Amino acid sequence: MAINKKFVNKDKSVRSNFKYFEEYYLILNLINNNNKFKNSIRWKSQCLLHIFSKISKVKSSNRCVLTGRSSNFNKNVRFSRVQFFKISREGIISGLIKATW
Repeated sequence: MAINKKFVNKDKSVRSNFKYFEEYYLILNLINNNNKFKNSIRWKSQCLLHIFSKISKVKSSNRCVLTGRSSNFNKNVRFSRVQFFKISREGIISGLIKATW
């Protein structure tokens, strides 16, 4: 369980870093792609973009709030499949009933 908490904390830090630098990254990308700027300015923006390449939204993964599991994750309730069934059996989530057909 301690390993999973490590991954949860890592994902939280990646998400917060991305949120903090997202606007700055977009501005640098616009400068880099605009041909009206001087080449020296575009080159500096490209160097800074290379530094920010480690900060990416793709590197973060959704994880279960309780266990930190990334596989079989349900985005609607933010629990893994195993924990969702466990919580539903215990009756902690109100209004949830077993569907049979």
